[in-house]
Amino acid sequence: MSVRVAAAVLGVALSGCAVSDPDKEPLPAGAQCRSLLGQPLYPPPVAEDQRAKLEQQLVDARAAWQAAPDDADALIWYGRRLGYLGQFREAVEVFSEGIRRHPEDARMWRFRGHRGITLRQFDKAVADLERATQLIEGQPDQIEPAGTPNARGIDLDTLHENVWYHLALARFLRGEYEEALSDWETCLTTVRNDDGRSMCAYWIASAAGRAAAAEQAQGDATQAAALRARGAAALAGIRPEMDIVEYTSYHQLALAWKGELEPDALLASARQHVDGDIDLATVGFGVANWHLCRGETELAQAIFAEVERGPSWHAFGHVAAEVELARAAGRRGSARRQPERLPQRILVVADAAPEHAPIGPDDIVRRVGRDAKGPRDAVALLHDGQVREAARLPPLGDDLPAVADVHGEEGDVLALAADL
Repeated sequence: MSVRVAAAVLGVALSGCAVSDPDKEPLPAGAQCRSLLGQPLYPPPVAEDQRAKLEQQLVDARAAWQAAPDDADALIWYGRRLGYLGQFREAVEVFSEGIRRHPEDARMWRFRGHRGITLRQFDKAVADLERATQLIEGQPDQIEPAGTPNARGIDLDTLHENVWYHLALARFLRGEYEEALSDWETCLTTVRNDDGRSMCAYWIASAAGRAAAAEQAQGDATQAAALRARGAAALAGIRPEMDIVEYTSYHQLALAWKGELEPDALLASARQHVDGDIDLATVGFGVANWHLCRGETELAQAIFAEVERGPSWHAFGHVAAEVELARAAGRRGSARRQPERLPQRILVVADAAPEHAPIGPDDIVRRVGRDAKGPRDAVALLHDGQVREAARLPPLGDDLPAVADVHGEEGDVLALAADL
């Protein structure tokens, strides 16, 4: 067969990432990363009335860690203070040092995973946060002190909550909606206040809605209904009069998903807050995703674009909107395409020798095995960018080893699938 696959596919053939990895492109001086749309991203703006305080806190945190380099708490605060000033790459370096010094401390993996999401390194974030879940298993939970105190001075979050929350988010950004749904359901079991319950309920409904839409597109109405029911169950306990300290936007979004607030009115209100770009990103993505789950794609894309134009590119709503725009544009970064958009799932094995024997069913089972997230539909061996052999996969057993998968640009993969 003679289908030419883009060279970008070969560059990431067993990475588990998508074709356009922002980390692989040189960054301009001062940039923290590239957006999934290819734009360099520089430290986001810091309010001028807060800058001097944050800079002094960073100086103090650095000095505290330098005075006690094996103090895990001091290292964590140094990394967190870097992040508050938009120095995310430097924060990752600090948390990496923390992992070297304290490999069994789940907090190091949790915070590095968080900043992996910020830097659009979703696969790395998932790996870090999965490790954190292993380390917290069977361990008592602990309060995670807030870096920026809320109006009541209450620490709302816990370590376990934040590990599961960020793991779910990273999976959601990769398009793994059912896995994200399960992780947010686990997160819900760890929360201790109405802020956390509202946050989890909103994200559970969001992930359930996307997973249900995918199943509906595949013709499985029964599974779609079961997924929506899980979202509705999480929203059942959300009420207008809950005691919300800080996560007002999540609470309002949960009420909107429940049907007790009008989503577009909520978005219109968020647009009125001149200094509320992070809230606009949060609400904007939530409302756009609500529309997307109802098949209103053009409206959803317009809101995603509005969010993406904002300056707070580190906000999770901004990251999520960017993912959606990148998917729609066919330039996906580390975001995986939804199953309904890619009916043929191809496992690509690069650098196969030209003399490799033709692929047969037994050879596929022996050499390729099973993807960790399910069987691929087909396998292709490449040599120098040229498809050497390709074949459909037979049914594979659950006991086979996991392998990494990669998708090329949509046109390349669909062209390959069409010729199988």
